[in-house]
Amino acid sequence: MKYIYSFSIALFFLVVYSPCFSQSWSALGSGTNGARVNAIVVDSTGDLYAGGDFYKAGGLPAEGIAKWNGTDWSSLGTGVDGQVLVLKIFNGKLFVGGEFINAGGQQVNCIAIWDGSQWQGFGQGMLKTGGHTFTTSVRDMAMYKGELYAAGVFDYADGKKASLIARWSGAAWEAVGIGISGNYINTLTVYNDELYVGGSFTSAGGVPAKNIAKWNGTSWAAVGEGFNNYVNVLKENNGVLYAAGGFTASGATATKYIARLDGETWTPLASGTNLDISSLAFWDGKLIAGGYFTTAGGVTANRIAAFDGTAWTTLGTGMDDFIKTLHIDMASHILYAGGGFLKAGGSPANHIARFQLITGINETDSELHTFSSFPQPAADAVTILIPDNLAFKARLIVITDLTGKVILKAEVAEETIIPIARGALPAGIYAYSIYSINGILGNGSIIFE
Repeated sequence: MKYIYSFSIALFFLVVYSPCFSQSWSALGSGTNGARVNAIVVDSTGDLYAGGDFYKAGGLPAEGIAKWNGTDWSSLGTGVDGQVLVLKIFNGKLFVGGEFINAGGQQVNCIAIWDGSQWQGFGQGMLKTGGHTFTTSVRDMAMYKGELYAAGVFDYADGKKASLIARWSGAAWEAVGIGISGNYINTLTVYNDELYVGGSFTSAGGVPAKNIAKWNGTSWAAVGEGFNNYVNVLKENNGVLYAAGGFTASGATATKYIARLDGETWTPLASGTNLDISSLAFWDGKLIAGGYFTTAGGVTANRIAAFDGTAWTTLGTGMDDFIKTLHIDMASHILYAGGGFLKAGGSPANHIARFQLITGINETDSELHTFSSFPQPAADAVTILIPDNLAFKARLIVITDLTGKVILKAEVAEETIIPIARGALPAGIYAYSIYSINGILGNGSIIFE
C-alpha cells in the first residue's frame, strides 16, 4: 500500500467557508521577462514553480523555469534550453515537459525531472522523425492506472515509434496502441476511469476522432462528434468533463470555445467566449477560464472569466494580453495566472499574477465533516476514511502540527481511503484538513505514540 502524510490546520471547530471572488490582482515580485509563462504548479511546501519562454525571473537568470518562495525568485540549476510547456508534481518530484533538448546541461529530449537539487533525464525522451527539432515537445502529462503518460509533438519515445503519446512502463517509454494521427496533443485528463486526450488530430488508434479521443488501457475511441478545431484543455469537475480550445462547434451544435460532455453529446456553456480558451480551473462551484478572449457570454472579460452554471462574470479588470495557464492553490485560496500579459488588474505583473479569493459562507455544503482514522493512537501508520457520499470529492490534504506549521500538502486524487505513513515524525498530536476543489470538506486529528 502506498502511504502519504496528511494532517490538518486545526483541532478546534472550524466554521465552513467557501470562496467568492475578490477584485484584486497582484504581481509576484517583478515576474519574468521573455515572451510568456506557460505552466504553474505549487508544491507541498507552498513553493510555486513557473515554466515558460523566459530567461530571467525577478531580474535573476532563470532559463525557462523558476521557483517563487513567496518572497523571492530563484533558478533551478541552469534550467532548460528551450521553453517549458507543462509542470506536474508526482511522488514529490517536479516533472517538466516542453520544447527543449537539455536540462541542467544534459540531454533529456523534452522531458525531465527536478528532484529539488538536480536535473534527471527520463529515458531517452522524445524525438521526431529525422531527429530533434525545437518543435518537438511534451505538452502535457498525466498519471493513469499507475503509469505516467506524456503527450505532445513527437514520433518516437525511447527510440521506439510512439505517435504523439507514450506511457512510461516503469523502465522505458512505450507506445499507446498505434497512437494518434494528427498534428499534436495539448491536454490529458482522466475521467470515468479512461484517459481523455485533446489536441489537433483526425484519428486515434485508427478510429476517426475529431480533436478529442479516449483510451481505456486497451483501445482508443472517439468522444461524441468531437470538435471542428483544436482542443487546448480538458478538465473534470464533480463528475463533469469540460473541454476548451479553439473550436466553435461539435457537429451541428455551436460550442464557442468551450463545452461540457453530457453523455456522448457536447453542449455549450451559454454563448461561450469570442476567442480561444487556454486553461480552466474550478473553485466554489464556478468554472474559471483563461485565454485570448475579450468577451464571455457577451460581457467584457479581458482574458479571464468565471461561469456559475448559468452566466459568465468577470474577475477584476483582467489582463492586457493572453493567459496560457491557471492554477489554484486550494489551501491558500489563491488563483495564479500565467501568460503573455504585462498587466493584471491594471497593475504591472510581468507574465504571472495572483488573485486572492475571499471567503464567504458556503452555500453548497454547509456541513463541516469530522473524519475518522484508525488505529488511534498509532505507532507507524494510520488510515483516514472519507465518506463516499460527500457532495464534493477529496482532492487535497493539508498537514500541520499543533503550532499550525504546515508540514506537507498532498493531492489525494479523490480517494476515500487515505493511508498515512509516520515516517520521521516525532510522537505527538497532528491535525489534517481535507479540501475538495470547491473548498474545505472537514478535518480530523491523529496521534502518533
